[in-house]
Amino acid sequence: MPGEITSRRFTPSRDLSEDECKSLVVGGSKASIEEYLHNTGWNGAPGATISAHLNTDNSRILKTSLNLFGALKGDFFSAAKLWPEMPPAFKFKLQFENLAFLDFANRLTTNLMNVTDNMLEVKYNETPSTIDAAKEAGMGDLSFRTVCVPVSADYIKVTAIGFPMTAADLQERFPAASNPLFPGFSILNKDVLIMPAAQSPSGTPIPYGSTFLPLIIKGNVSSLPLRVLCSELRSKTFSFLRDAYHTPTSRSIDQLKVKWSALEGPDGENNIITARPKERWPVAKDYTPDDDAVDDLSGEIEGRI
Repeated sequence: MPGEITSRRFTPSRDLSEDECKSLVVGGSKASIEEYLHNTGWNGAPGATISAHLNTDNSRILKTSLNLFGALKGDFFSAAKLWPEMPPAFKFKLQFENLAFLDFANRLTTNLMNVTDNMLEVKYNETPSTIDAAKEAGMGDLSFRTVCVPVSADYIKVTAIGFPMTAADLQERFPAASNPLFPGFSILNKDVLIMPAAQSPSGTPIPYGSTFLPLIIKGNVSSLPLRVLCSELRSKTFSFLRDAYHTPTSRSIDQLKVKWSALEGPDGENNIITARPKERWPVAKDYTPDDDAVDDLSGEIEGRI
């Protein structure tokens, strides 16, 4: 059985105030969220936000969503890992100028998408090279999906699972590839901060039972006041992060082919292995005035958005 991520900041000693909730309201677009982050001190470093989307009268949460922002670069990996016929001296690095283009569709994973040339940095024998040179040496198509898993009270791991063919070819060959647990190669694996941190503009911790502040997107009638309960904000955002799965990866194409062999055909998805991460996000705790939570959490707050 997996364990749970722990932090004393998960025990609330109060709820968010009305003014604090109002300060978290943003527009429904990614541009609006990014503008909010900039206005509240974000320095552009890669990070994740969790948004609660409200119903028409703003009384309850209809869905929760994840967005990533900022530039992110992976580490170099050998081209021969994906295309064994290529010289091992060729290496690639996956890079994203702005993670906001990724669409998580109210989940912790994206759909499959193709890697474009501008997403890759190439080197040969530690010297910068080009995509054209790599293609001449045997580089093929590359697709990926992005999977996010909370790994601590403050960070979420962003992993790009790569496949040495186009998204269309992969799904045609393996109908099971539409499942986010379909195995591939880890071609990017980085931890990013969950933001904004649960603290006031002055840096004082907000001990409402979470390490981050959920952004709030009002319903169709945005002029109506907020009526959503803080307990639901905790419960729904915690449940969303708790619903994370570990996608299996392989170190070589031969290992991957063995895994894929069990997933061929229209019934291949039945053989997908479901695995939880070693530690899951916890279940949200409710606040009652009798709680003995400690208000001084300054030692656990890093002072970053």
